[in-house]
Amino acid sequence: MLFLDIASVPEVPGCHVYGRTRRQAVSRARSALQFYVNSLRDEGRKPPKQPLVAVEVVVAA
Repeated sequence: MLFLDIASVPEVPGCHVYGRTRRQAVSRARSALQFYVNSLRDEGRKPPKQPLVAVEVVVAA
């Protein structure tokens, strides 16, 4: 059976990623946030003023 760690970013609804390890999940969350911010800028929108730093990781028991 394969267990994955799931990371989500509460400030960005729908931003959920997974990884085989907690480190990989957090790394993927960081990449997803960068993609989100770049997408906002590409659309001419400003990213949120508050830093997006909170990442919640759910570890399978």
